[in-house]
Amino acid sequence: MKRLLIITALMGCMQTLFGQKGSSQFGFVGGYERFTEIGYKDGYNVGIEFKHYVKDRIFVVGNFHAGVNDGSVHTTFSGYNESVHTLDLRNSVHDYMLGFGLGYDVLSIGRHKIYIQATAGLGNTDRIQQYAKLEMENGHEYRSIVDNQQKYTKWALTTGAGYDFRVMDWLAVGINYTGFRVGNNYNNGYNLKVSWLF
Repeated sequence: MKRLLIITALMGCMQTLFGQKGSSQFGFVGGYERFTEIGYKDGYNVGIEFKHYVKDRIFVVGNFHAGVNDGSVHTTFSGYNESVHTLDLRNSVHDYMLGFGLGYDVLSIGRHKIYIQATAGLGNTDRIQQYAKLEMENGHEYRSIVDNQQKYTKWALTTGAGYDFRVMDWLAVGINYTGFRVGNNYNNGYNLKVSWLF
């Protein structure tokens, strides 16, 4: 948590440093996230993003991301004595990350912008993957469910590309794709974005 606060302070310093050099935008992002490394892959993500242009097409960016997957996997497996077991096993992930980086407008024509960006920072993850355990005792089967839980804070990266359309002088809407990596786990996000320009 202390590292996340330090990164937040650095983002604030950068905003102050570049405060007079160009336009800024603050956005809310949300959409579908695919969790590639677990059995139940569908989830969602929400986040906030701050951009400040230091040159015509180059910007610094800071972002916060939360990815949530509260799924379960329907499982059928064989036990002893030709028995069959069917159950739902919890398969969930909660990822949080804070990053800082750079971006570039590949295309900027009138109200339209296509951009790429990348950030690096810290991420925290809480993952639970359940599995079933079978034991045989005195001719009877005993089934138990075991939680395999992982909690850690590690480095985190995002890479993304998107499109923004300026609806008004102070408002833009857009879509983007962002890849999120927390430690060794990589997820894909497909998002809508609303930004305030100032």
